[in-house]
Amino acid sequence: MFEHVDEQHGGHFGDRKEFAYIVRSYPLSMQDKHLVAVAALASEMPDGRLYLSHLADSYYEGDCQAWLTQYQSLLLKVHLRLWLKYGIALESNQQNAVIAYQDSGLSLVMKDNDSARLLPWRYQQAVQDPQLAEIRVASLIDLRILVEDDEALAQMFTTITLQLDIAAIIEAMAGKGLGDRKNMYRQLRQLIMAELDALDRDGIDTEYARHYLLGQTYLPIKYLLSSGSLLSKANSGASDVNKFYGHTAPNFLSERFLCE
Repeated sequence: MFEHVDEQHGGHFGDRKEFAYIVRSYPLSMQDKHLVAVAALASEMPDGRLYLSHLADSYYEGDCQAWLTQYQSLLLKVHLRLWLKYGIALESNQQNAVIAYQDSGLSLVMKDNDSARLLPWRYQQAVQDPQLAEIRVASLIDLRILVEDDEALAQMFTTITLQLDIAAIIEAMAGKGLGDRKNMYRQLRQLIMAELDALDRDGIDTEYARHYLLGQTYLPIKYLLSSGSLLSKANSGASDVNKFYGHTAPNFLSERFLCE
């Protein structure tokens, strides 16, 4: 379903983070796959169509809605399980989330998830060796990734996976006449409900996520105070890459929104 790019090798000069490098090694299993960053999906090609339409031509006989369904299902299956079973939310921005296509199906490639969030007690409960999990948590270098509750995980899932990786694609498709906006959001709601139902059957508590994603009138939205790549967090006092979450985004998954 998903694979990780090996990013263990890197270095920097003293504390000068602007003099740094990282080496990304893609697994051999990816060599025969067509890798596409989510950031490229809504790009307009020379023929005026979106790049995702070309993917639909290559792998879905031109059916953009079939492409969208499988794309959304993959992201939801991976990220909802990471959140609700393992207590992990990845900062899978559009440039960090890569879809791997081949004739037999598609999978997700993870890279550059340096600002993940981790709910320690849930992670420790979920893994087969809780003692090893406790050691791993205790050995973390950057403790800012540790969170105390589901709110922090929900914020990252919503503002990145849901809004940037999925809703932005729906908006681009609607703008090109590749589907009805409300119908695509209705389908997204149904896919989320189906995945939450599957997690319920596995004994995973989904009540919080179900209300957070489907029941609220507004969702969080991320405000970047400044670029977080090179600046010290001490300048702004922010604990998480100089960003702030406001609860002001209309919830496109709520029944009220979809019935308007």
